[in-house]
Amino acid sequence: QKFVVGREIIKRPRVFIVSQPTWGVDVGAALFIRRAMLELAAEGSAVIMISQDLEEIFAISHRIAVLYDGSLSEPVVAADVTPESIGLLMGGSHSMDEART
Repeated sequence: QKFVVGREIIKRPRVFIVSQPTWGVDVGAALFIRRAMLELAAEGSAVIMISQDLEEIFAISHRIAVLYDGSLSEPVVAADVTPESIGLLMGGSHSMDEART
């Protein structure tokens, strides 16, 4: 996983889409992957991460959207919501207003 992410990041893509980027890797590799994604974003790349790990989502994301039952919620600023409220949306809550703090 670390190798694959590293190989793609070296290319400095304008859009980087990754699913579950730190699943199955050790703590050091997870830190490397998170830092690399943040570095790409800081350089102006769009980084789209698909994850179920709320800790990871809040550690990396500027904006969060939730896909549930085939529907994508409107994106919200990560600082405006809590992990608990995003968890509710992931569980089927129907209103993004319920997710805002």
